[in-house]
This record gives sequence, C-alpha cells and structure tokens, in this order.
Amino acid sequence: MGARPLVIELITAVSGSSDAQHVSSAGTTRSTSSMAAVCSSATPRPAVASAATSRRTPCARPSHMDAVCAGRRRARYPTFPGWLSRRAVPSVGAMTHFSAPGEGPELDSKDAHITVKVGAEHTGGAYEVFEVDAPRGPSVPPHTEPWAKSFYVLHGRLTVYVDGELHDLGPGASISIPAGAVNTFTVHTPSAQFLVVCPTDGVGRFFRAVDEAPAERIPEIAGRHGIGFAP
Repeated sequence: MGARPLVIELITAVSGSSDAQHVSSAGTTRSTSSMAAVCSSATPRPAVASAATSRRTPCARPSHMDAVCAGRRRARYPTFPGWLSRRAVPSVGAMTHFSAPGEGPELDSKDAHITVKVGAEHTGGAYEVFEVDAPRGPSVPPHTEPWAKSFYVLHGRLTVYVDGELHDLGPGASISIPAGAVNTFTVHTPSAQFLVVCPTDGVGRFFRAVDEAPAERIPEIAGRHGIGFAP
C-alpha cells in the first residue's frame, strides 16, 4: 500500500486575513486559503492581549477616596491631652558617632574623672558609654541606683562591691550591676581606667548635674536622680 505524502502546513494567517502560506513536501501542495476562510467565518476568539498591554495600567483615583488615602498618611500615634508626645527617632546618620582616643566631653564626679565617649544624644536615649579614670582609694559610699550598669576594666585593679559580695577586676575583666543593687568600688593601683555602660540617659544626667555643683550638694542631687545611700 502506497503511503500518501505527508503534507506539513504552517498557517500563519491571522483570522479574517486572505493571506496564507504553506510548506509542502514530496512536491504535493494543498492551498490553505480555504482553511483561512473557514477560520474567518467561525466564531471569532477573544483577542489575547500582549504582555505589554496585559499589565494593570494605573487609573485615576475616585475623588471620594482622597480623604481615605489622606487619613492613612496620618501619624499612627496621635497625641491626646495628658499623653507624652512621641519621641522623634533620629536618622541613622544622626545616630552614627565616632569618638577618637582622648575625645569627648569631660566631667568631674568628685571621685573620678569622666569622659563621655557615647552620649544619649548619639543613641536616641538607648544607652551611654563613659570612660572613668579613678585614683587609688575608695569611691562613693555604698549606694543604689534606678539604672543598671556594666564595668569593663582597661588598666589598673579595683574591687567592686555588689550586695555583700566583693569582685576583683583587672584589665579585660567586666561586671554587670543590676538596678537597685547596693554597690561601690575601691581602686588598689595608683589609678584605674574602666568603661561604664548604662542604659537610658539617667547616669549621664546625674554626672552632668554633679559636675556643675559643689561637693556638699551631692547628696541632694543624688536624691533627685533616684540614688539612695545605704545606711
């Protein structure tokens, strides 16, 4: 049985067009004009949008939505009478702070020399870092504070008293002291230098108040900042 030549037809005509092209093999051809005519007479299929036109295009917003959208842009935390206003959050650039060795505001706490390395204004009030240079001998009497703090010794040796326990610290040693704990320290070398890290801006405000006042006013200033001396 002889095989009929296989005719491969490629229809590239668009529906409704009279143009048609065909390819054939073995010298046998079949016109595709009639097929195009049949397609054009059939129920037209919906046009397929191109990728460019199928994307959602912006449309004008109805005028009644202006008030709704404007309301969404309002502050999420409105203020009310008696409420504290929301603290503005500084930008990342404003919070970036570099302090070179020997730089920083200097304060006199009457028992040590304080250098402010990172102030509350550089951290949005989250924490502060101080460099403390203390001479040999005991510091302020045992006391409590409403903030936590941590010491990190740079050089020298000191003993830190916390709630009845003594801790010897040398270079590289650190200690954390919780808020409300009775504490003090004593320097055993000619001098000691250590970092003090405190959350919030409480101790910074206290240091600045003490720096500007005579020594006899320290108990009064300490009481205003929530510091209590142990009996």
